[in-house]
Order: sequence, then structure tokens, then C-alpha cells
Amino acid sequence: MLGEVVVLGTDFIIKKVLERHKKEVKKHRKSKSNFFYRQVSKNDRECTAFLESFFSGKSAYELSDLQLVTGRYVSVIGRRAMNPTNYFTFAQIALYSDSNRKTGLYQVVPLSTDYNRFYETEVEVISDGNRRIYVVYFIPRNPNSWSVTASLYIDAETFQVLRYQGFGNNERVWHKERGSEDSFISIRNVENADYSFIINYQHDNGFTEVQSVHFLVAYEHAGRRYETTGMMFNVADRFVKGKTTMDFDDNLMSEIEKGKMNKDKHYDPKFWKNLEIVKRTPVENEVVELFERDNLFGVF
Repeated sequence: MLGEVVVLGTDFIIKKVLERHKKEVKKHRKSKSNFFYRQVSKNDRECTAFLESFFSGKSAYELSDLQLVTGRYVSVIGRRAMNPTNYFTFAQIALYSDSNRKTGLYQVVPLSTDYNRFYETEVEVISDGNRRIYVVYFIPRNPNSWSVTASLYIDAETFQVLRYQGFGNNERVWHKERGSEDSFISIRNVENADYSFIINYQHDNGFTEVQSVHFLVAYEHAGRRYETTGMMFNVADRFVKGKTTMDFDDNLMSEIEKGKMNKDKHYDPKFWKNLEIVKRTPVENEVVELFERDNLFGVF
């Protein structure tokens, strides 16, 4: 016997998420946080670019207005072809757009007041052991549009967004090629690039804030595969001054100056080995050790 049954339509769930989004963004649209970023680019299996840095930026629902604090990079470019060296813009993954967007100029994303024009939707109810979660699937109506096929994980009680993941449709990237002379570079627009992403959210500060971003961009050109992976992680609460206060303007920079850079602006390996969030995979460690041995890193 069932005492009570509550049936919620997909439209109702999305409407609740949109209402919460608008209220939170209106109140917290200027809220900022600090993020650690790592990017690895490969040409076939060879690592061609490695970047580690700290950014500050707005963090409500999606990253925006990213500003570089400090970091280091290395780019080993072959004579014939090279990966684009910075894909960090792919970490600024849009979740919401208003209905006034110009179709074709902007990527069609799940949350908008007119989402039904662009997406078919389905919903599934799951549990993480402690709570019920709605998983709303967004499937583009037009497979040729610049859009995403995505899943939105939503707390069934609060309608807070927990995770946003998916892959891009009809993505394009710029591919650069060197000519016979090093000074000559041609740029080609490569269509149908692979692009996938996962965003996890946290709610520690009273609103839906980006906790981490992971993405992969890959494409093939002239028989070779080019791949870039990136991760960005919210590190704001790891640099707190005192029990309840954090100085946004200088807390991260001062920690960087103390932790990893000496007077010659060389990195202290202990910083990267000891800080949990920046621990690398064994393969990444091998690459970094090789770049450090040959003194290839630049600081910016």
C-alpha cells in the first residue's frame, strides 16, 4: 500500500532550478574564489605543453572573468604542427543563457527559459545513499547545432545543482601549422572536435559555486591526434587567514610566494609534492621532471 505518491514533471524540476539560479546569481554574481589550474597537451602520445597556474574569478554556477595570479608553463613545439597552448577558456563552461541570445553565435546550453525550443528532456531519480537526486538529460533537437548533450544532477529536496556533465556537439578548434620557415604559421579551422566536461558544485558559502572543472578537447588533423586535458579546482578555503576570515586580495599570492618561489623565482618542488590538490599523476611527474631538468619552464 502506498500512503502518498508525488509525481513531478521534468518541466517543474527545471523551472525550480531556474528560479534558484536566478535568485542566487542575482545575489552572488560578483562572488569570487581562487582556483588552481593544470593543463596538459599532447601531440599523439608526446607531451607538447604543460601549464600550472592560479586564477581568481567569479564562481557562481560557472567560471567567468578569470584573472591570472601566477603560474608556469612549457611548450615544446614541433616544426610541422602544434597544439594550441591554452585551452583554459574551455573551463568557462556555460550552464545558463537568456532567451535573447543570437542562435549560431553562442553555444546552446541547457538552462534557459526557452530550453524546450532547443532540447528534448528526460529525468531519472537516483540516490547517493543520503539523498534523492534528479538527473535531467538534455538532448539537442537539432543535431547540427552548436550545443551540448548533457546531464544535470539536482538535489531533489533543495533543487541545488550538484553536477553538470556532458559533451559538445559540432565543436571547432583552431589548429596551427608551421611552414618551411619557423616564422610562418598557418591556422586552420578544424571541425567536429571532441569536447567533454564535468563540473562539480559546492554549497559551503550559501550558494551554488564551482568546486571543480575537468575537460578534454581532442581532434585529428593530417593523421595525427591532438589532445588537451584541463582541470581547475577551487582552493579558496585552503588559504584561510584565521578561523573565519580570508583576505581575497593577497592570501593566495602570499601563499605562493612563501610556498614555491624563491628570490630567483624558481619553483620549490616541495610545494607541488606536498599540497594535496596539485599532486600529479606518475606520467605527469615524469614529464615535469624532464622539463625541469632541461630548464624549459617559463614563469608568468
